[in-house]
Amino acid sequence: MGRTLRKQVALYLDDVHIEKLDKLAKKTGRTKQELLREAVNALLLEYRMFNFPRRKSYLRRRAVTH
Repeated sequence: MGRTLRKQVALYLDDVHIEKLDKLAKKTGRTKQELLREAVNALLLEYRMFNFPRRKSYLRRRAVTH
């Protein structure tokens, strides 16, 4: 895997959440990191901390994952 410019953040989860996240990652074929980033984005959007760019690629990906 290549280098990233993203910052690392510690996250403590209960065992049940880790188990469910593992199952979801396997079911969707996505990484747990991708799923957690999506959850953070949804939370920030809900509280209107920022707006997502309305690019076609973003909208297409959202349609596939939801």
